[in-house]
Amino acid sequence: MTEGRIETRVIEFAIPILLSNLLQQLYNTLDTVVVGRFVGSTALAAVGSTTALVNLVIGFYIGLSTGAGVVIAQYYGAKNEEQLHKSIHTGMAISLASAAIIAVIGVVGAPYFLIWMGTPEAVMNQAVLYLRILFGGVIFMTLYNMGSGILRAVGDSTRPLIYLAVCAVLNVVLNLVFVVGLHMGVTGVAVATIIAQSISSVLVLYNLIHTTDIYKLHLSKIRFHKDVFLKIVNIGIPAGIQSMVISFSNVVVQSNVNRFGAVTMAGFAASGKIDSFIYMVENALGLTATTFVGQNIGAKQYERVRVGVKHIIGLAVGAVVIFGGIVAIFAPQLIRLVNNEPEVVAVGTVQLRILALTYWLLAVPEVLSGSIRGSGISVAPMIISMANMCLLRLVWLAVVMPIFNDFRVVSVCYTVSWFVTAACYLIYVKKSNWMHRFDEEQTSRPAAE
Repeated sequence: MTEGRIETRVIEFAIPILLSNLLQQLYNTLDTVVVGRFVGSTALAAVGSTTALVNLVIGFYIGLSTGAGVVIAQYYGAKNEEQLHKSIHTGMAISLASAAIIAVIGVVGAPYFLIWMGTPEAVMNQAVLYLRILFGGVIFMTLYNMGSGILRAVGDSTRPLIYLAVCAVLNVVLNLVFVVGLHMGVTGVAVATIIAQSISSVLVLYNLIHTTDIYKLHLSKIRFHKDVFLKIVNIGIPAGIQSMVISFSNVVVQSNVNRFGAVTMAGFAASGKIDSFIYMVENALGLTATTFVGQNIGAKQYERVRVGVKHIIGLAVGAVVIFGGIVAIFAPQLIRLVNNEPEVVAVGTVQLRILALTYWLLAVPEVLSGSIRGSGISVAPMIISMANMCLLRLVWLAVVMPIFNDFRVVSVCYTVSWFVTAACYLIYVKKSNWMHRFDEEQTSRPAAE
């Protein structure tokens, strides 16, 4: 990522990430399709109502893995092999430890969290069962994501795509066997997901263990290295808090959706699976920005960083405008792929069109937050995103919902928060000296030692 034409490098790196994200979302959507069409709207509501909660609990781990990826990309760009090895093995140690904590919290706390969210009694039992199975196998997801993060940090976004493709095909086959063939309901969907994720985690670990490159993983060397751990934590904890708090706001949003009953819940669940495909475009380019900025800042190529970030934002906005427009036009047909009950389709279509036509607003903060983290700064993105994607959403729902009492208030909540967040990120990038954090750390390090 530190050499060659910027546009070419960015596109070559982003396309496998985008395909990986789309593929992962596709097989997650197939879970919803199978449940919605072969089990029913109640089961669909149960599965959909757990999404925000899963993201909340896992969010902190995702932040830590983001911190590890930034550190690895910077040391890889700086060609510091010793610190690179420490970063990789510390990242894996964090992955294992966090998986154990997340599993316990998720399995034990599932019913209490769902009660707190106001989940209707009609869907409670199925939602608890689905949630507990997913958290019981969370270690496979964390290992795959950390391993894939390591590969992306050193510039390889193709192998994670290949491993995910294997996972996706297996997941589809197991869904058909467990749900359609054996009539296992939401249990079958959850078990199929865990088995497929376990295979993908084995594949990515096998690659890291057997590679001859400088990012080789040695199982016996997995441990916490204090200096690298502290750096990962300094970047990862704010990112994790940000992810958790935003996910918390989505839990509150889901609670407001739950007030309107199982049909509205099912419509939002169906819409969420479709609109997530649009978000995957932005997420892929945000991850690309993190690796691009991390490696080039490690190599002290600041002008390349400045130009590259502008190109990535342009790509993200343009792609989402086109993709979002297509989704808005065919919204009813897309919702029917998940559930064809007329009431569910009506709710899902309204929700999907509002989001699809305004998702381009999120492209700017997605790329800029990834870029800023790539420089080693994590607190500023945390503050900006928490203030707007959490606090602003909560205020909006508290003030506007009692006035209109309409589920569309929830949909517009996202659009408003994206617009304000984009404006704040643009101001921060213009006014701060964010690109030189890594350079300052390296300059001050000998004195500290």
